[in-house]
Amino acid sequence: MLIQVGELAKRAGLTVRTLHHYEQTGLLTPSARSEAGYRLYNLSAVQRLHMIKALAQAGLTLATIKDYLDRQTLSLPELLTQQIDMLNAQLRDVGRLRDRLLVLREALASGNEPDLESWLQTLELMKMYDRWFSQQELAALPFAAQDEQRAQAWRELTEEVQTLMASGCRRTVRRRCVWRRAGWSAWSRIRPGVRSF
Repeated sequence: MLIQVGELAKRAGLTVRTLHHYEQTGLLTPSARSEAGYRLYNLSAVQRLHMIKALAQAGLTLATIKDYLDRQTLSLPELLTQQIDMLNAQLRDVGRLRDRLLVLREALASGNEPDLESWLQTLELMKMYDRWFSQQELAALPFAAQDEQRAQAWRELTEEVQTLMASGCRRTVRRRCVWRRAGWSAWSRIRPGVRSF
């Protein structure tokens, strides 16, 4: 089975121009051409593209990847093992960042301003996104979406907390007042499934 260049680009999350560049540099050559001149790729070419993308995600330059693949120093199963290990590391980092963000959010919700070190630790964990995700991938993450309804709910809750803090309300009373006034629906839009505090 052969796949056309446009379909391969789409399925791989690349542009046709990128695949043409890979061909020009000798990194990935088409397996054949259609009668109309379209580049066609077979299974081994798709496997090679997988290796190219995996090595690029590991931070190697295209020239290094080409040299690496030309020397055939890594089998596909070995590459898949390395890719799985890299994904496991990403999952650990994402989990740590999520935990830090939860701590910051809870501290702010309870009226305790996190200290400088807490913010710095969170920033350090956020650096991983530069390492693991492209700008396109970051934009596709759920928290990156511009959800006006959620943003409005946060603005309303923030204003309510500030008003209650200024009035001298105790922290536990403040929290209950805010959630009651906002209604569970507003809270559940931000934090689905939470019903107690």
